[in-house]
Amino acid sequence: SQVTSKPQRDAAWKFIRHQASDASRRISTATFVQAGYANYVNPSLLEKFGYDRYLDTVPDTWKEANVDAFKYGKPEPYGHNCQMIYPKLYEPLDIVMHDLDVKKKVSLVPGTPEYIADERWLANLLDRAVEKTNSRLMGIIPQAQLKRQRNFAWVALVGIIAIFGWAAWRFMSTFEVASDLEGTSARRSSLRHHLRAWAFLFIAIASIAIWSYYPLIKGSAMAFQDYRVLGNSTWVGLDNFIEAWNEEDFWQGVKVTFLYVILSLGLGFFAPIILAVMLHEVPKGKVFFRVLYYLPAVISGLVTMFLWKSFFDPSSHGMLNQLLAPLGSFSPKAIMVVLAIFTLVIIAGAYQYLHETMTKRPPAALVMLVATAVLGAVTAWWGWGWIHSMWIKEPPFKWLQDPDTSLLCVIIPSVWAGAGPGCLIYLAALKAIPDEMYEAAELDGAGPFRKVWNIALPSLKPLIIINFVGAFIGAFHAMQNIFVMSGSGPLNSTHTLSLEIWMSAFMHLKYGYATAIAWILGALLIGFTVWQLKILKDMRFTTSK
Repeated sequence: SQVTSKPQRDAAWKFIRHQASDASRRISTATFVQAGYANYVNPSLLEKFGYDRYLDTVPDTWKEANVDAFKYGKPEPYGHNCQMIYPKLYEPLDIVMHDLDVKKKVSLVPGTPEYIADERWLANLLDRAVEKTNSRLMGIIPQAQLKRQRNFAWVALVGIIAIFGWAAWRFMSTFEVASDLEGTSARRSSLRHHLRAWAFLFIAIASIAIWSYYPLIKGSAMAFQDYRVLGNSTWVGLDNFIEAWNEEDFWQGVKVTFLYVILSLGLGFFAPIILAVMLHEVPKGKVFFRVLYYLPAVISGLVTMFLWKSFFDPSSHGMLNQLLAPLGSFSPKAIMVVLAIFTLVIIAGAYQYLHETMTKRPPAALVMLVATAVLGAVTAWWGWGWIHSMWIKEPPFKWLQDPDTSLLCVIIPSVWAGAGPGCLIYLAALKAIPDEMYEAAELDGAGPFRKVWNIALPSLKPLIIINFVGAFIGAFHAMQNIFVMSGSGPLNSTHTLSLEIWMSAFMHLKYGYATAIAWILGALLIGFTVWQLKILKDMRFTTSK
């Protein structure tokens, strides 16, 4: 306990004794009865304190629930890591609720082979949940396994330090070239000139040092501690990294994070580019369409998430389910058919373009064909399970409550809200391309797609690369939209690394473990940051006429 004062501890114990006494129960029972909530009170207390006349208003199920709860229930554990007990023990219930055959299993006859097999399956679920809960509560790891994993953790730590050291060296070398370009005049500047420059920069540097670098340095130590906000933090060495290695939620977060990055970039990164090209080429109503696509940005991000969450209502009254209701059981098949047609149109367009522009360059066409085939094979292998599960579903769809569609559903609102604002920077870049280049291309017989491919996209390439790196890093940090819409469920199907960090730190108070995961995530992304700095160093920004 953090309280060392004897009078305070005696007063606390006196209060606890009073709360557990009949006098306190009599007061609380009378309060509920006078407020009209007698049917919510334990029936045994109503009978004990003379409120027998209210027993007829209490449902029989409530009476049975109170008897069973006090007969079979056990006090909630309180101590180190005990806050982990609820999410871990809830997993079997979550699995059962999302079992597609649950309706058939409810009607099974006791004693039949199917019923016995189902009982065995449920028992295995509960045993596994208890095993995982005990492991998280007590942190028991065999010594041989712990020794082996500590050796691996040292190797991983050296690797992380080497990665950050390389990034720092590349960062410094990036700006050394820029400083050399200043010439000898900058080196001969007076001391007063340097002092004046540092004086102007002092507030900015101090602010960055306090709010960015100090937490970064502090976090370096927290990763090796069992950190506690109220003090008494203890050093645990590499145990936080070892815990991450043994934690199933960490690896689930790694898997979901990479899947989220792929889906987010595939749907959200190219949408603003396509929209910008379309708005640039549309002959009439440019202002109207730009305002129309920008309107979602006026809504705050939180409102957007809750708006789409209402669209994804799993009941038959949800907007999306109402739109699909006329199709009935054919609705999932219709979705798959539309996606297939869309994919075939893109493939046909790409083939037509390759046939027209690369007939004289068979190696390039062959490389493009092989790359497309490999990408298609990987996508088909990856998406076949999802397509098969969606094909047999029946409306109304669960959307966010379905592990097969939940991750896609949390990405769509961000794409919808970000496509309009994201296309503005590409529109500005397209305006900087001289009209003479388009006119010359038209004289050479180039069509709209040829002009976009040979003129617009090469001009946008530096901007696309910069935005791609930023979007890639930002996708790894995604947490807010997932937390609001699905809360990492169902079945941890939307549990990303950023959400694992946040939940470990602020829900389970495992700050050291969360910091260790944050360092691992930073080591994965530091190379892209250095790449972005290198691109910015070689880029020159000018105003368009």
